[in-house]
Amino acid sequence: MMLILSVIILSACGSEKPEADNTSVEPDQRRASFVGEWRCGETLLETDEYYSGYLALRVEEDGEFSMYDVEAGNPGISGHMEYSSDHEVMLKCGKDDFDPPPGWGKMDYNQSIEYKFVSENELQLAYVGNEGRFTLVFTKE
Repeated sequence: MMLILSVIILSACGSEKPEADNTSVEPDQRRASFVGEWRCGETLLETDEYYSGYLALRVEEDGEFSMYDVEAGNPGISGHMEYSSDHEVMLKCGKDDFDPPPGWGKMDYNQSIEYKFVSENELQLAYVGNEGRFTLVFTKE
């Protein structure tokens, strides 16, 4: 009887499957969502005080990004994007040609930015500072 009970207990303990480790998959999935060419909407989400329709965003598979002026050809910001969480990215910008987008003027070279995918083709990037919240709305091209 004791032998049968021991076999049942050991069998039950061995039948548990380890949970899948999604920590290495999630950043890759997040990164894949950002990759591509994006075009910014005419104005910021919160206000139409600033024109932002001149901006484009390019994100590469390795996390390199460039946000630039497609109308005048002026540089904007560029560098490396690190995926901090399911709602924040860290933009690590180069110091050459550092010209932040409208409303983001007080951003640092290394700046945490909130993001939200409204759909797979619409991305909101928000800078939150002492002056308030400034959200750029991008559509995938």
